Amino acid sequence: MVIEMQEQGRKYRFKAKVFLFFVMVCVIFLVGEISIRIYAQQTNTVIGSSAMEIQVKTRYQKFTNLSDSFRFEFDKPFYMYDPLLGITNRPNISFAEENVVPFNQTHNAIIVDELVSINSAGLRSLHETNKTKAQDTTRIAIVGDSMTFGDEVKTSFAYSSLLEVMIPKSNVLNFGRNGAGLAYMYLIFKNRTIEYDPDVLIMSLFIDDIARVQNLAFEPFLILVHNKLVVEGTPIPTPEQFLQEYEPPMVESYLVKFLLYTWSLMGSRERAYAHGFLVLDKMLGEMKQQMKNKTFLVTLITDKDFSPNNIEYDKYQKLKQMLQEKSIPFVDGEEIFNEESIKYGSKRVFYNNVHLSPLGNAVFAQAIKEKLSDMKIINKTKPYAAFVVSQKQRHMFFLNESYLPEKKLRSYTISGYYQKTK
Repeated sequence: MVIEMQEQGRKYRFKAKVFLFFVMVCVIFLVGEISIRIYAQQTNTVIGSSAMEIQVKTRYQKFTNLSDSFRFEFDKPFYMYDPLLGITNRPNISFAEENVVPFNQTHNAIIVDELVSINSAGLRSLHETNKTKAQDTTRIAIVGDSMTFGDEVKTSFAYSSLLEVMIPKSNVLNFGRNGAGLAYMYLIFKNRTIEYDPDVLIMSLFIDDIARVQNLAFEPFLILVHNKLVVEGTPIPTPEQFLQEYEPPMVESYLVKFLLYTWSLMGSRERAYAHGFLVLDKMLGEMKQQMKNKTFLVTLITDKDFSPNNIEYDKYQKLKQMLQEKSIPFVDGEEIFNEESIKYGSKRVFYNNVHLSPLGNAVFAQAIKEKLSDMKIINKTKPYAAFVVSQKQRHMFFLNESYLPEKKLRSYTISGYYQKTK
């Protein structure tokens, strides 16, 4: 009898512990759920179990915001919807800024600063582009991301525009787009760039582009099937189509989704790069094959903080090794900017906030010109000794050695430099 009572007591205590543990788990879960919901509401953070779900929910919030008359527009006014590319540059767009400055003792002058110009073909350029190439003209097409588009500088200071100025009888086509990844570059090349029959194709890569291969809503992505590139995620739905098809979840746990998303981030960067390099390997092969009777060049751009201590430095070296193994010529932006920084005093002068500055674009354009001349694609001309940009970034001077002061360039302010050379 006593033994039975002891056994019952042990079972009761065990059940009590299990029940207490269950209650504690429920309380912790409830507190966590409430905390995450409060955090999401106060910080306007979208919670989802994956990057795709977060992007879908974000778009849904934007598209259903009836107080926003531009809810179906993109974040930047020069974007537009495209069923193949997701987002592309809007044709016939021009943004300018007017400044009134003294002209003489009695009159002022209005100076119009062009900011962004996109022609009827959707290319960032100050002039129109015909698919029919003019005779005796070297046509150069560049596919790339925001560095190629020329974010943070005027169209005239994008390296594509400066390259066209530096190379006589050239026509440079800028197919860059902000935020472009490998899928965009591949599709714009296969479906649009090739229509312009370029003599030279330049694929301009920022190392981060290789990791932009994740499966996201409203963007095409590339996968490998039987060792061949396959485009997924197209056609991209219009905002109206999306609203017709999407149904927001009626019941969901913010805490569970937050934990799942956090878990998915562990090692996600390495996985993205691993997939990206596989995709890039096939892309380079296809592009080289399609341009086999012409010229295919890759240019590499790094950011202002890039160094051997950078976490992506090994990826950059891997990319250069891949290009060497495939016998694809390339311009090493890191090497160029390191060399030129001796002349200008710092590598940071080649950048604005994130993207290339007018000076950085000029130095990079000249590096491309020199590479093309070394490859005997264009006639060899003497490189400019230095570039100088006015204080308000309205003008750029291409300087020969005879115009350089005796002291090093970095010892002069921009205004002092002009006074010295007038």
